[in-house]
Amino acid sequence: MIRSQLSRSRVSEQRALYSALEKKLKTGGLSIPWPVQKRLLTGIHRTQRVIQPERYVDADPYKLLYVDPSNVEYHVNWDTTPRVFGTVADGDWDRRREPISDVSLYRSLVERFRHEEPWENTELYEMLVEESDERLWDRVCDSERERSSRLEAIDALFEAISSEGYLTQCELLERDSANTNSLNNEECHPILNEIGLNIGRNGELLWRHRGLHRLSIAKILNLDRIPVLVLARHRNWQRKRNFVRENPTEVADSIVSHPDLQDIL
Repeated sequence: MIRSQLSRSRVSEQRALYSALEKKLKTGGLSIPWPVQKRLLTGIHRTQRVIQPERYVDADPYKLLYVDPSNVEYHVNWDTTPRVFGTVADGDWDRRREPISDVSLYRSLVERFRHEEPWENTELYEMLVEESDERLWDRVCDSERERSSRLEAIDALFEAISSEGYLTQCELLERDSANTNSLNNEECHPILNEIGLNIGRNGELLWRHRGLHRLSIAKILNLDRIPVLVLARHRNWQRKRNFVRENPTEVADSIVSHPDLQDIL
């Protein structure tokens, strides 16, 4: 019995180590040029897809999709929700969702940019310097100066998107690589620092990770479409993709225009 328990423990540890390595690798955290890195990551994904087709999507996990931000109504930004590029996951993670309109950051940006309130009148103003388990980010400002700098950066982001349109990370890197790199506070390659969505069992577009400020601003500005990266898909949705790929003339009208099906129609 002891040997059996030790064996199960080792297997569990190995799985945890593999998951951690996969997450680190597939988020583009390697210090090598992106073209080389993408070829490597795409090759790894294709191998995983061959070995475990039920766990990995048939699509290019690093290809941008363009979606209407008004269709991203809920978030699933929980620690237990999958978020590794190109994965397919079963379970009820897509049902544990909350409206983005209830998120304090979104409400604060609405107050600031739609109702022209000073930052001091928003929830975000105090939340930037207070520890809280209720928000969707961990970064707390250590000083008044840092808070002012953060709020000025959000003002600048809104002005840039409002006046210049919504640019991809690739476009921003080409325009000003130093500034774009400095603004990337994620453990991923800057080119992957796009809004990260998961897709639920019925094709729901669910915000999962990265870019909540940008998504909120796109909603406030009523933009028609924005670039996103899909992190994980629900297994039931992947089955729909499989059916559409094999039966392209039998696609239901309700999903024929779905952005995640355009690569196979």
